[in-house]
Amino acid sequence: MSPGRTVSLIGAPTDVGAAELGASMGPEAMRVAGLRAALEARGLSVIDRGNLTGPANPCEAAHGGYRHL
Repeated sequence: MSPGRTVSLIGAPTDVGAAELGASMGPEAMRVAGLRAALEARGLSVIDRGNLTGPANPCEAAHGGYRHL
């Protein structure tokens, strides 16, 4: 690994398109699980740029088995 390499963490939390709620917690779960520390342990400099904001899940019932149409 080359010294001085920097990576940026960018979370994209969303439940849109998922069959169940919970996918939006993924980016925070990765942070809590120690992603930053694991990358730094491999010699990378890490910048956590937070989460992006995207469309909210409308939480509507499926229509004919389809969601988010």
